[in-house]
Amino acid sequence: MILPGRAHLGHILHYVGKPLVWLLAWDIAVTAFWYLVHPVWIEFPTLPITLLGSAVAVYLSFRNTTAYARWWEARTLWGAMVNASRTLARDALTLLADRDVAAPPVTVEWPLRLRRSTQSLL
Repeated sequence: MILPGRAHLGHILHYVGKPLVWLLAWDIAVTAFWYLVHPVWIEFPTLPITLLGSAVAVYLSFRNTTAYARWWEARTLWGAMVNASRTLARDALTLLADRDVAAPPVTVEWPLRLRRSTQSLL
């Protein structure tokens, strides 16, 4: 996802604030019910919860690895595109510098603009 500029705390709270407040209220209600009423008929065995937690951890690790691989591939492709555009500008400047001075400046203007914009990336 491409975000304009930087993500600020206000933007983040605007999107996730209301669900977080509802989740916090639900957690407080369930915890208060458990400590105040303490129903004996609700007993949770530990084995299924442990197995489910392990499965979720493995699933999340695969998702994290996939996301990192996609990010790295995008970074590599962006670097290759920047290098190719710099090479194109450098070659165009080299080839166009040997032409006559009487040539119209429009042919030289594009590579010079490209060179200035790629130098700002350094």
